[in-house]
Amino acid sequence: MPINVGSETMYAFNCLSFGVEDGLETLEFDNEDIERRFVFKSHLQGCTALYATESFKILCEKYGLEGLRFDEDLLDPF
Repeated sequence: MPINVGSETMYAFNCLSFGVEDGLETLEFDNEDIERRFVFKSHLQGCTALYATESFKILCEKYGLEGLRFDEDLLDPF
């Protein structure tokens, strides 16, 4: 959804998709479950963060999408 902020156009995104977690010591997701998704949330993490598949990251790089930070440490909030 586009939002005009001053002279800039920004976008709001509300992720409604969840990935099935597969691990408790580290946060891992069931590959079969997330292969159909690009961006999703985790019930175990209280739905406070967004997670993305490698295929989504590749698409962002391919099309020059900016403004996203990809971090492989899934449990580090910073």
